[in-house]
Amino acid sequence: HELDGRVCWCGRSGCLESFLSTAALEGDYQRVTGEWRAAADITTASANSDIVADSVIQVFEDRLGRATATIISLFDPDVIVLGGTFLNLPRLCERMPRKWPGYVQVDRSKTRLVGSEGGINAVTAGAAMLAADRVRSAGS
Repeated sequence: HELDGRVCWCGRSGCLESFLSTAALEGDYQRVTGEWRAAADITTASANSDIVADSVIQVFEDRLGRATATIISLFDPDVIVLGGTFLNLPRLCERMPRKWPGYVQVDRSKTRLVGSEGGINAVTAGAAMLAADRVRSAGS
C-alpha cells in the first residue's frame, strides 16, 4: 500500500490496483481530459500518436516500472509475468526494463518481463481454479 494513496475498490487506500488497472488508466485519462475513455481506446490512441493519451500511458508505465522494480529489488526474479490490463499494452515488455535502472539497486540484467500466455482472462481462470480446488477439498 502507498501511504495517502487513492481509495481502491476494496475500500483500502493506496493499493496497487488503484494505480495499475484498467480503471486506474481510465480514471487518469478522465482527470487529465475531463472525459471518460475506455482503456483499450486510450492505448490505441497512444499508439496512434495521440499526445494526451500517450502522456497518460507514460505515467501508467512509470508506475508499473516502479512497482516491478520493487519486485526485482525484493525477490530478484528471473521473470515477471504480466496479465490482465497489462496485456493491452504490448510495448510494456519493451519499455519497462529501460525504466528499472532508475529504481533498482541490484543487477537486473537477468530479469525478463513477459505477458501471460493465459491471456487477459488468466486471473479469472486462476480464481475459478482456486475456488474449484477449495470446493473439492471441502468435500473430502
